[in-house]
Amino acid sequence: MNNHSAPCDGSGEAGETRSDEATRYAERLAVALWEKHWKADAPLWRPLAGDLVGILTQIDNMTTGLVRKEEAQGYG
Repeated sequence: MNNHSAPCDGSGEAGETRSDEATRYAERLAVALWEKHWKADAPLWRPLAGDLVGILTQIDNMTTGLVRKEEAQGYG
């Protein structure tokens, strides 16, 4: 049986497949990244709704180049 068409465990919407659930989750993640890091620079951006691979590509593009800020060293 193909795991992509298997019904969800009940945590998603009625009739939603695991693939649908994964797409919705990826879309929420992409929107959160955009709001935190890119909203001012790309105010018209929208996720590629319903396209899991497309949304994952958007997430990949948004996270490329993000670096953790060095925390200030407190001496003294």
